[in-house]
Amino acid sequence: MEIPEGAVIEILLRLPLKSLYVCKCVSKWWCSIISDIEKLHHARNLGIFVSNFGCSSFNYLFQSKLTLNNISPTHFIKQLVGGADEYAEIGLTQVINGLFCTYTPAGRTGVLTLCNCYTSEIRDIPLPRFSRWTRKIQFYFGIDRLGIYKLLSLGFLADHVIYQQVLTLGGMNKFNGDIITTRSWMNMFSPDFIPDSDVMCKPSICIDGILYWLIQFKEMSHRKILAFSLSRYQFYYISLPAQMVVAAATMVNFMGRFTVGCLDSGSNILNLWRLNKRHRWNKHSINLPEELVRCNRNMWCSFGNLPTGEILLANPKANDNDNDNDDSSFIPIYSYHHSTRKFQRFVVGKLTSCLLEKSSVQISCVELNSSCHSMSLEALLLKQPISVLSEEELSFEEEEMTLEEEKMTRGLKHFRTPQISKLLRLFKNVNTYVSDSSKEV
Repeated sequence: MEIPEGAVIEILLRLPLKSLYVCKCVSKWWCSIISDIEKLHHARNLGIFVSNFGCSSFNYLFQSKLTLNNISPTHFIKQLVGGADEYAEIGLTQVINGLFCTYTPAGRTGVLTLCNCYTSEIRDIPLPRFSRWTRKIQFYFGIDRLGIYKLLSLGFLADHVIYQQVLTLGGMNKFNGDIITTRSWMNMFSPDFIPDSDVMCKPSICIDGILYWLIQFKEMSHRKILAFSLSRYQFYYISLPAQMVVAAATMVNFMGRFTVGCLDSGSNILNLWRLNKRHRWNKHSINLPEELVRCNRNMWCSFGNLPTGEILLANPKANDNDNDNDDSSFIPIYSYHHSTRKFQRFVVGKLTSCLLEKSSVQISCVELNSSCHSMSLEALLLKQPISVLSEEELSFEEEEMTLEEEKMTRGLKHFRTPQISKLLRLFKNVNTYVSDSSKEV
């Protein structure tokens, strides 16, 4: 009797990695299966968190766990946040490494809390001062390039951004006689180019220390990328690629860089434009599995990234019209490896229909191993996030650095002044004299 491949993978996943390497010698078939088993070990301890963006009465956080395609998936667990009142108007930020923030509408009774999704531990943090005289306020959670968590707050008056402050998390300070893990809010100049956009209704995505929004101008028909650097505290615009269908653009994290993507009409090809360090777009094309695009193809999205860097592509409504499929009550998720161009299929439980109908949904991929469930808020703030830079990304960055060094060398030769040339000749003569003296000795 031949053991199914799914059962073999499930057995091997229960072994430590050292034992797996010994099992590679059993057969070629086992060797091919175990080659990707390390990625499956990471995926086994990953969970998907889904929530609604902005203040609303739908104050739930949904959690599920990634499983393999031939194992019964876990359904999403609905968790009420912000207290016992099910219909209270509460806003949620995106979950990043197990941390997220909840807030109630601004005013004198507003509350802002930092939450631990593993232990349900919460800690009150101070609201920005401008929250006393404006009820329209949004918070965006992110992490800068040094691994420091920061919270951006934008205050609105008649849909215009008039206040903006940044709160750095992780320091020790006293507030109302209680030691909390925050510092004070930092004021910034109000941006003049945000008021005519719909940034208030858009969730952000944090990649490499920068918050990104895909915004629509209210007085114009075109869309742009709005970016905010969590290190320099600056807003700036990024134009979308001229070749893409702007109306169907979706933001994703691809190989550790900000990327926008859209599907080709009438095909399975997903075109991704990746923003490099020089703010230039590099195009990548992926031939998606048929399961992701055979039904409700425009609902495709990213569910985050694996710790090994692969992007997670999904379609929450992929099987809605496929009643003959056994997996019709679950969501298929495919991880994509850029260098090998291979997909690995996972599944999670079906999301609630009322959440899928909302246009502003926040989705995060978070670790769920046993060590995280015992970590406090302070420990999570000090924990460095897992880097999603793959080997291809590192080689690509090294190539970019080499090109930059060549350009700098050419620039020095081109802009060499008589004084610099004289100094170079002097150093050359000194080196020649030292070498001759050493030979005589």
